[in-house]
Amino acid sequence: MAMGIFVVLTIVGGWFAWRRNPMYSAGKTVQVVFLFGGTIAVVLAALSGLMVLTVRTPTALVIGADIVYFFAGMALIITVAMKVFNPAPAALPEGTKLVTVNRRKIIPWLKALAYVLVAMGIIALFLSPNGRQIMGIFAAAVAGFSAFMAMAAYLGGHRLDRALTAVLINPWVHWTYSRAQWEAWTEQQVARMKSTQQKITRSAAVKGAVVMFLLLGVPSMFAFSSNVVRFSILGGAFVLVTVGTLLVYRTQGRTPANYRKRLLAAEPEAFFAQDGLFVDGEYCAWLGAEIYLLSAWIEHTTPPCVSMQFERVRSGNFGPEILPVHKMVMIPAGAEADLAKLQRNLSATCHKAKVSLA
Repeated sequence: MAMGIFVVLTIVGGWFAWRRNPMYSAGKTVQVVFLFGGTIAVVLAALSGLMVLTVRTPTALVIGADIVYFFAGMALIITVAMKVFNPAPAALPEGTKLVTVNRRKIIPWLKALAYVLVAMGIIALFLSPNGRQIMGIFAAAVAGFSAFMAMAAYLGGHRLDRALTAVLINPWVHWTYSRAQWEAWTEQQVARMKSTQQKITRSAAVKGAVVMFLLLGVPSMFAFSSNVVRFSILGGAFVLVTVGTLLVYRTQGRTPANYRKRLLAAEPEAFFAQDGLFVDGEYCAWLGAEIYLLSAWIEHTTPPCVSMQFERVRSGNFGPEILPVHKMVMIPAGAEADLAKLQRNLSATCHKAKVSLA
């Protein structure tokens, strides 16, 4: 029941998020339904057939084929989704080596996963045979879910790295700054973050924890017949969600310090190009299913800067959420011609965005 409600809310929220997207049109929606929806239907139909075969002949080979097909099918769905919901990337010269900025972000997450699995293995050594079995089931669930998320992150990171490579080798505008300018700019941005930061409230943290606990724990009530296994998995899910929620809630005050560290570690430069923007060590697309530009204007601060307002779509507790994202890029001296070029190119690329740079 809970999963059904979550799926319905996700579909409804996804539709409203898609209607807000600048890429939305009747023709594009038909393309999404036939290509993306058709891919999901084919993958699920074939997976259902394999599941029936598994029930009839539950051999290790058939179960292994199920697992391989599941990941292959999910990879196909993710690949089709990225192509359907995002504009075609800029062309790259043959033999161009892609940067690895976004794909390398997976490495710390994989290391943390390895530590968790090792800790679970050590704990299992001191448990009874039944306890080891339960721990093994829980570890397998964590590893399987993490493998799926890692695959999705890698495919998404590869797409972003390809776009970033195009931005770096063929920018519209490339601005560079001195180290002193960059350090002063960093302090201004950190002060601005502190004044506008909205922290997670206790009620929001509790609501998020409850939803995650239901998503992790409820399926076990139907997947296993043993009450011991059921309640052990529920207990493990409760501990995992509680620890994760407390960690996020208690460390959010370190966000400005982490932001300062990231800015100072980034190269003091900014790239504007057809696919997006690269500044502060981060790539941001102009147009896509996850994020899109709403407006860009000159903010007359000291120093002046290009201010850009984006909307980001991300998964929330009750379906997709739309969050505002504000980015600022320092304007160097003598950049009038660059600003005029940005006005022309951004207006052509993001035709629904309000661009006022010249």
